[in-house]
Amino acid sequence: MRDDATGRLPKEVLDMKLSTFNAVLVAAAVTGQPALAQSPKAADKTSQTQPAVSSPAEFDKQLAPALDDPAASARN
Repeated sequence: MRDDATGRLPKEVLDMKLSTFNAVLVAAAVTGQPALAQSPKAADKTSQTQPAVSSPAEFDKQLAPALDDPAASARN
């Protein structure tokens, strides 16, 4: 397997090992991508927020001052 004169591997063996290494490297990179993606459950939890107003009556109370004075709502 080794060249007796230099103690190195022949070029054919070296090329074969390099191509095998490259194939393993590409396979690991392709299959590793989904693991790096964010899980859908975590995204759903962060996007859901509690509503600021709990009932329509409370919403009407908060909206009434803006309807009475349109200039005040433009300043906010």
